[in-house]
Amino acid sequence: MLATLSPQRGDSEQQSNLGVPSYRQFNDTARTLANHSSTDKLFLADFAVTPFDVAGYWDVIHWLQPNADQAARIIFDSLIAGPLKP
Repeated sequence: MLATLSPQRGDSEQQSNLGVPSYRQFNDTARTLANHSSTDKLFLADFAVTPFDVAGYWDVIHWLQPNADQAARIIFDSLIAGPLKP
């Protein structure tokens, strides 16, 4: 299971990319690894494209339980959808 980083509280992915250059690098690397894997058992939970609730953050980057529950659903959905490679 690979996952991208979720946007910072109140940001879109693009806004977090502008504010934190390593954010873009991390997410690009996770997506590249997932898309170019030679294994058929690699799953990607793409938190970066998910709109997390602003009130569901403890601080700028850490989630409270509602957003953690949403992240768990994203991971579950990724597992149900199957690996990225057939």
